[in-house]
Amino acid sequence: MAAGVLPAQEEVPTLAISPDSVVWRRSSDARLALTSGLPLVLQTAHPAISAAIDEHSRFRTDPWSRLEVTLDYTHLLIYGGPAAAAVTGRVLRRMHQPIRGVRPDGERYTALEPRVWAWVHASTLEAMVQGHEHFGDPWLPGELDELWAQWRAVGRLIGVRDRVLPPTYDGYRAYVDEQSERLEASPVLDDLIHLMARPPAPPGFPLGGAGWLAVGRVYGDAARLALGGLMDPALRARLGISWSPLDAARWSALRTAVRAAGRALPESTRVTGPSYLRRRRKAMARGPFAQAAAHLPG
Repeated sequence: MAAGVLPAQEEVPTLAISPDSVVWRRSSDARLALTSGLPLVLQTAHPAISAAIDEHSRFRTDPWSRLEVTLDYTHLLIYGGPAAAAVTGRVLRRMHQPIRGVRPDGERYTALEPRVWAWVHASTLEAMVQGHEHFGDPWLPGELDELWAQWRAVGRLIGVRDRVLPPTYDGYRAYVDEQSERLEASPVLDDLIHLMARPPAPPGFPLGGAGWLAVGRVYGDAARLALGGLMDPALRARLGISWSPLDAARWSALRTAVRAAGRALPESTRVTGPSYLRRRRKAMARGPFAQAAAHLPG
């Protein structure tokens, strides 16, 4: 691994997320449960990432395990404390080091190419930004600037270079627009969107296969509406994601329903990250982030 890509040990405490931060308060709100498809699509539509997913990912055959890895590392980075976050960053880059190959257009790709790595990290923030805009609490003045500054700090923990991402939130919005022009439809993206709309039953689902047919269809339909509703309309059309007047009406009803349900949820559902780590700690101790989980407090 190149020297200087990851922060020095003494810098880590200044980068780690603290409980009084915007990222801590906003990133694990239960009302954002339907927003995860947005960054997945923004990432998979990138030609280099699409090729890497096609050749190296098991998302078609084992989507839930892939989701667990993503949830584990993001929660460790945000809620695990400085030591766990630092180890998570090292492990994450080590996991992605072998991911390289050739795109269908003949261009070579590597998962850790700085601009590609930065886009994965930056686009993940869109679920939080757009999710609170449509489902959660409105953003207060100055919060988005704080959010972006803190998200850049999290990026440093996984080796995202400062110079690759803009320093301000306004710059981030321009960066997302610029990157979106490079995104394109592909068979891999089509497979992902189909899987999101009709996900298989998760392992150990208590109601069995028949029960999942109903639950999965309701969740998949809501996730499809959320994906289309959260996306920029021009990008949605360019990626071939269907959207009808009926979809728009159902999206409006979904937003209203989630907001109403959110007002009835207990305060503990606003920040679920620490409880997630407590629940997943034993499982993580047997997985790729075992070294990081060993640094969790308690």
